[in-house]
Amino acid sequence: MAGNQSTTNSDRPLGVLLLSGARHQSAFADVLSRQPGIRLVAVADEPDIPDWVRDENRVLAEHWGLPYTEDVDAALARPDIDIVSLCSLYSRHGPLTVRALNAGKHIFLDKQPMAMSADEAREVQAAVRAAEANGQKLTYANHAVNPTVQGAKRAIERGEIGEPKAVFVSAIVTYGPGEDDTTDPNDKWVRGLDPKWWSGGEVIHHGGYALGVARYLMGSEITSVYAVMAGHFNRIHREKGSEDLATLSLGFANGGVGTLVIARTPNPAHPSYADEFVNVVGTHGAVTADWEKPSFLLCDGEAGLGRREMYGRADTVTIVILDFVRAVQSGGRPAQGGADGVAESMALVAAYQSAREGRVIELSELN
Repeated sequence: MAGNQSTTNSDRPLGVLLLSGARHQSAFADVLSRQPGIRLVAVADEPDIPDWVRDENRVLAEHWGLPYTEDVDAALARPDIDIVSLCSLYSRHGPLTVRALNAGKHIFLDKQPMAMSADEAREVQAAVRAAEANGQKLTYANHAVNPTVQGAKRAIERGEIGEPKAVFVSAIVTYGPGEDDTTDPNDKWVRGLDPKWWSGGEVIHHGGYALGVARYLMGSEITSVYAVMAGHFNRIHREKGSEDLATLSLGFANGGVGTLVIARTPNPAHPSYADEFVNVVGTHGAVTADWEKPSFLLCDGEAGLGRREMYGRADTVTIVILDFVRAVQSGGRPAQGGADGVAESMALVAAYQSAREGRVIELSELN
């Protein structure tokens, strides 16, 4: 493994490779470019990508005045690149993560899935363990860093609700293609739901956010998943055989339970981008964190007390990137690391297996 180039006392800025522009790379590049001690260096991707991804890569490179290469290994070998911002097609997340970690780089991954199968997750896990021993950092877009979720976490850690016993998460996005019957191959929904690179519906697309928050606030590993999925609200989802509504029932190692509702239900009249919140019930109280309104509510049943804190809507993308950059520059730990990502990916894999087989999947079955 290459030595870690990224040290806090380096006499040069930390260089960033923008590895694929298939997803949210432009937003990430904008935030990274504004951080002290960070410099965008190049754009790269694999040669066998769809034309629309190649076009996105070229636009990205032109916008930032960066060279573009389709030789990923050569880009990863550059000594002036310390950080990889990885925003590829979902189906390539796992292999590219392993390659970048093995090259000695820190990684900011677009979001879950970190891997598309249990075997792939184990490969990522092995690479993460070796990389962390080498001082490398890995994180991904997540909602654990949101101020409302952080407020709930602090309340739980102070014992204000007792021992967490149950968690409910709503991750219902209120926009989408709906009943539009577009067949334009360049339409983002048509290409986005192509099984060659999405390999699922809304659970694979944003279910990781819900799983991550549930696991983070319960403070316990997910041990089992039972999932029911179907397409109800979007024509393209139904035609592609992918889900736009799913309910996941979780078991936790501490004996707790969880319910997650993940959906894309287009409603132009809805006043919010999404209904996204988490409620954790403990042995003597409950806490709710809403990161779209947003607000934080704590209720203590024994003392008969309640407390609400209101926030402006937080820019979670910026927060998670700042958390990652801080970890890289200081040698600290990001709020969510590689082990967290692998655990969430395993739960995603279990959810799809459960929906296919119509039964509870113990995560131990995947090992």
